[in-house]
Amino acid sequence: MKDKKSSLKYVILKWSVVGFLMSLAVFIPLYKYSSDVIDLELAGSSFVVDKERKPIKKLQKYITQNHLSLGNTEDLQDWAFHNDISELIVYKHNDSTILLDFRYDVMTVYRNGFHSYLSGATRLASIPTNFADGTYDVYIDTGAAGRIYMFVFAAELFLCFLIWMFILTRGMRSIIRRIMVLDKDVSGMERGDLTSAIAVSGNDEIARLGKSIDNSRKALLANMQKEQREAEEKKEYIRTVTHDLRTPLTVILANLELMEHAENLTESRRFLKSTEQNAASLRDMITELFDFTITESLESIQLSGPAEAETALGDDLSNLITLLHEDHFRTVRDTVTFPDRRILYEPTYISHIMTDILSNIQKYAVPESVIHIDLEENDENVVLTIANPIAKTAKSRKGITHLGVRNIQEMMRLMHGTGECRKDPDSGYYIVRLAFPVAGN
Repeated sequence: MKDKKSSLKYVILKWSVVGFLMSLAVFIPLYKYSSDVIDLELAGSSFVVDKERKPIKKLQKYITQNHLSLGNTEDLQDWAFHNDISELIVYKHNDSTILLDFRYDVMTVYRNGFHSYLSGATRLASIPTNFADGTYDVYIDTGAAGRIYMFVFAAELFLCFLIWMFILTRGMRSIIRRIMVLDKDVSGMERGDLTSAIAVSGNDEIARLGKSIDNSRKALLANMQKEQREAEEKKEYIRTVTHDLRTPLTVILANLELMEHAENLTESRRFLKSTEQNAASLRDMITELFDFTITESLESIQLSGPAEAETALGDDLSNLITLLHEDHFRTVRDTVTFPDRRILYEPTYISHIMTDILSNIQKYAVPESVIHIDLEENDENVVLTIANPIAKTAKSRKGITHLGVRNIQEMMRLMHGTGECRKDPDSGYYIVRLAFPVAGN
């Protein structure tokens, strides 16, 4: 009930009714008073009398020229119609017996007369008129008095309308004020100000609209801040990689120079071994940077379509296990049981992800350790988890850019899934968790 009373529809209806009742309370006594005043003024004024006597004189001329009597009702009706007369009464002056009465284009003939009360205004505006069969009093209504009444009535209605509008506006001033505040805040958003909150008080449609716009503002601000953070992160990645690329390249150049001045073969081999290691590190960083550049440039892709989990992941996962064995790593499961679910995927990205995972394990995992591979499912995702123990030397290793992790996460996003890469401080394991969405969800 509270929400209903706070709605705009209820508020507008309430103040409309209040304004109407107050306008009506002003109109009724004002109309009665003005009617009495007009009647009094017209009774003592010759304005209307002169207006209504003028066509009677014209009628007298018409009757005289055509020798008309009271029996020539059709001629009298035609004359009244062509002269825009709304009412014409012919009566006996001595006893107010009406003989003819023309109203609304119809002439009523009273053969034996019709006795009726005639107002003082009617008698005052009447003129004795000579017909062929006698002299009778004639009253003609030209509508002058009616026009005065209608003008005053229209003025009173307009005044009451202004009263109604004033009351309605005063009652809705808080709504109008909040609309103006909302308009000002929205104009600020149009100018690019997304930091100022849009706060509209109340619990009606305006407040809900303000809240909805403010939620949109927050979402736009969050997206803008996210884009700014991502742009800064990209710049930081580029700066980091640029710096890290210099280190192995500098070492390689230094080793080559030292090799020229080596005193024996053993010393040359030592410099050559260092050069080889730094060249491999340089190659890995360049590969990661290349993958990062390609992945970041893609906004969306056309996926190959949903397929069974074993079809999508089976070959690449088997190749990963085989390559791990060749590097003397062990796996908890040499074969993985795939769920009977269809997932969204892109074959090219699956291959890149497995390659990045293998590269990370080769560089940072404990040599010849056990790699845990698990495949699970739920109503929404098929989840692949790969965990390896982290070697102590990995913590102090130079040239770590984390570009491979970012590539994995970005490629999973493009496949509408999620990629989580994190260190578990309790177990000392590095865990990669890939969630592939089930087709149809």
